[in-house]
Amino acid sequence: MSSKYQRVEDDVEDEGEMSRYYKGEEKHVIDTPHGPITVSVEPGCDLKKQKGQPVWLTYHDIGTNHVTCFGSFFALEECRVFKEMFCVLHVDAPGHEEGAKPLPAERKLTLDNMAEQLGYVLKHFGLHDQYCKVYGFGVGAGCSVLLKYAAFDVNQARFNGLILVNGSGSKAGWRKLTLDNMAEQLGYVLKHFGLHDQYCKVYGFG
Repeated sequence: MSSKYQRVEDDVEDEGEMSRYYKGEEKHVIDTPHGPITVSVEPGCDLKKQKGQPVWLTYHDIGTNHVTCFGSFFALEECRVFKEMFCVLHVDAPGHEEGAKPLPAERKLTLDNMAEQLGYVLKHFGLHDQYCKVYGFGVGAGCSVLLKYAAFDVNQARFNGLILVNGSGSKAGWRKLTLDNMAEQLGYVLKHFGLHDQYCKVYGFG
């Protein structure tokens, strides 16, 4: 499997655009049997030089990407020490990365093949043996993807631990779909009055 590599430059002029990226972030587009997947490496991480360093692998919720889901958390001053101790890899689900184009109609995504892509991600970065310490950090749908991978990854690399935020252990029924639709409509009203951010915090973290 091939891959493409890109570094987000520090001298991007558009500050609005820059606010959606981390300066110096490395982006890898990794080919898998289920299509390419984009992985971003936090600045300062060099897995070749820092071999054996514990790694955090993040997976975002549906409708977001690694910047909108994890950006504010990893930008906290308190996370500086954390990032000195760990390398952080952010996985963007297909079609969710910055500037993503609509996926072809024939490309069908399932939780199973999205989870299988993680094996190729770990192999690309040399994290596929039992001696590597990899920890998963998932939010929403990202929880299900990480759990799926942990469940069928019997003979390869296993997660040493998982942090799962706002996950779901069952399929969405009519009640859930109705509540989500009501929440979406409520979101428009709250956004109009400037209360949307507060609602999202309560919805996501209680």
